[in-house]
Amino acid sequence: MNQGLCLATETHALIGEGSRRICYRHREPTLCVKYYRPDANLCHQARLRVRLHIRMARFNRHANLNYREWCYYKFLRAQLPADLFAVFPERLEPVFSPSEGWGVVESLIANADGTPAERLTAAIRTVSDPAMRLRVYQETEHLLSQFARFGVRFFDLGNLLLQWTGPDTFRIRVADIEPCGKELIPCPVFSRFLAGCKVRRRARRFLGALRKHLPAHHLPTGAAAAVSNARAMPDVRSWTLTTRFARLAGLI
Repeated sequence: MNQGLCLATETHALIGEGSRRICYRHREPTLCVKYYRPDANLCHQARLRVRLHIRMARFNRHANLNYREWCYYKFLRAQLPADLFAVFPERLEPVFSPSEGWGVVESLIANADGTPAERLTAAIRTVSDPAMRLRVYQETEHLLSQFARFGVRFFDLGNLLLQWTGPDTFRIRVADIEPCGKELIPCPVFSRFLAGCKVRRRARRFLGALRKHLPAHHLPTGAAAAVSNARAMPDVRSWTLTTRFARLAGLI
């Protein structure tokens, strides 16, 4: 564990920004590092609860999202099949900075030409070949169905990346693992079943948005569409009464 590493982030290139965290290039070109945003650099829309959490968790590893992400990463490595775990960064480990608090150093997910991989929702719009765009959608659909099957707590689907490994080859990758949702009672954290329900519910919306970028003649219609959707992401509403109450309570 790199507790002694102190990164002068202001001298490193910015890669990406989220509402809570910010990502920089590491001194090693194949790595990047993520920390909480500085208090003065938080988005002005950030709620008071978010601001208080960051101030409390920045130097408290047990409450720190970066540290918990590393713990969950180790759990997934032991639980998932190798081909499914391969969508996550090859390397991820905690790092501590006296000024930034707890962070994580992880493999930079880059394209074959060295450029950072783009978010899937943006990258799919730039794919000119309709057949390739359909392949990207189908791979995404399959990956999310696997996440639901294994109860992977990956709920922010906007963090899916499209990584080009060659001119006509790609992989769907995950850059940010946020293993805890924002529920008051985080039941999906403790229940693989509820985590799977939550993934399915969010995946249906996400895949619906991606389908808008597919050519019309590739989209199933009528009964075929209903069968396709049911196989990919079964509707939570058709499940048990317990699941319905969990959804109404905001647990999934």
